[in-house]
Amino acid sequence: MNGVQLVTSTVNQNEEQPPTTKNKCKIQKYVAGTNSALITSLVVVPPQFIFTLLQISIDILSVDIAKTLNVSINYVQWLSHVENLVLCSICIIASKIQLRFGIQKCYILGSLFIAISNLLMFLFCTKLQLLLLFRTISAFGFGLVIPGTGAMVNILVKREQLAKTLSIADTVIPSAYFLATIIGGVVSQYLGWQYMFLFGSVIGIIHFIFVAIKLPIPAGNKEIQFNHIGIALLFFASASMIMSIGLITVEKIPYWVSGILFGCAIVMFVSFFVVNKNSQIKVIPIEVFNKNTIIFVISYLFVCTGYMADTFYQPVLWENIFKLSPVRNGLLIGLCKVLDICLIWLYSIVIKKLTIKLTLIIATSVLILVYITQLLALHFYLSIILIEILNIVSSGAFIQCQLACQMYNALGTPKPYILASGTLLVFVGKFSWSLGVAISTAVQQISQSLMGNKEEYLTSIKIAYISALIILCVGQFLVANVGIMSWERGKKGFSEKKLLSFSTYEELRENNPELGQVNMEEDEYTEKLWKWQGFGVRM
Repeated sequence: MNGVQLVTSTVNQNEEQPPTTKNKCKIQKYVAGTNSALITSLVVVPPQFIFTLLQISIDILSVDIAKTLNVSINYVQWLSHVENLVLCSICIIASKIQLRFGIQKCYILGSLFIAISNLLMFLFCTKLQLLLLFRTISAFGFGLVIPGTGAMVNILVKREQLAKTLSIADTVIPSAYFLATIIGGVVSQYLGWQYMFLFGSVIGIIHFIFVAIKLPIPAGNKEIQFNHIGIALLFFASASMIMSIGLITVEKIPYWVSGILFGCAIVMFVSFFVVNKNSQIKVIPIEVFNKNTIIFVISYLFVCTGYMADTFYQPVLWENIFKLSPVRNGLLIGLCKVLDICLIWLYSIVIKKLTIKLTLIIATSVLILVYITQLLALHFYLSIILIEILNIVSSGAFIQCQLACQMYNALGTPKPYILASGTLLVFVGKFSWSLGVAISTAVQQISQSLMGNKEEYLTSIKIAYISALIILCVGQFLVANVGIMSWERGKKGFSEKKLLSFSTYEELRENNPELGQVNMEEDEYTEKLWKWQGFGVRM
């Protein structure tokens, strides 16, 4: 079931309910396809804003949160792990959930979960166990809302207002980064980090009231079926994989527990592919698992996993090594994010000159060089300015990787499978964050414990960077084996020999030169909609 069917069915249901004399006194609901860019943005932007705000706040304020709760920073990262585990499980079936119950119902219910759970996190911020519970509920709400953002935009907005809607979102959503990095540090230092959850809750409550009153609620499709066994296998496999690595950092838990969980994860992943292949109800269409897409997705997993070490250790370096205050910490990371927004526009130039494969190779090469330089800088020359410059270059290179992957998915996937392929990348993006952070922190903690000296903390961080560097190198090797498309003729990196040497979707094996051009014309905003739907990992 693709995204076009979702939009069409929902729009028709809305149009069949025109205002009548009987309901004139009732509050007027929004009618599909007739709303302005502003109204549409008020519906779809707040959940993305809250998600980004709190996601980045936890990353940046992790040191302060650990001090308040009197726990290790390794425990604090589980606030993000549990969110990613829930999002990973829901995003795979999000489109079916929205078709089954109606995307508007999902939006209203998800918004309610987001508002209440963040309010509870503010009120009960002194217990890590309660924070983990409420974070799980919040993640369930985001999982109902975020994957349907693109479809909701198509449902509500006037076609001529679509570009304006995307422009509003491109302006508002990045501002959450600035609030989390700059204002978040100020709030944490003078009020307390828990007030960021209160801020998110207030926005969530207002958004829930707004959508509950104004969104129409059409009936869902009761004929939609779920592959419960496949979904359960995929969820528990992902959870076991992340827990097996994450538990290494938890004291008093033997390493053999992690080993058993890791083995179980491998078995369940294999079982999922067998069940998915043989079942009539597919969790992921079997066509998506062609050779080229598998290489592309796995390379994306390795690159994202390797990059996460850098993003996770930025605030740790500023506060634990350089002893900066939360405010100065936020200012440095905020500066990095401001410049990142500028670097986003570089891709519009790059895509016209280079193949997507060559773009990915160059970007991953830059990441590897930055990591090597970062290791040298941490060993020989502890300079705030140099490390900040390296962080900016690293983040800019990763943004190019993200955008290239979005374009590769949007333009290199036939329309019947683009939703499933994009959803798979959402899963990989969320999964890779938890995997990358879990691996790097596990390596750091084991290294420090083996050295047996607290003064070797910086050395253990360097060893964690080395592990991430190895993962990045594997990712680049896989990227070098990704295929190129016929519509990329004339760009640097194109080769007729390479074009004919890879296996992909049946629809693309004829090497139709018109495919990419048609996709670009019909889906000029696709990459932005995928970004909204939670495609990207932390920038």
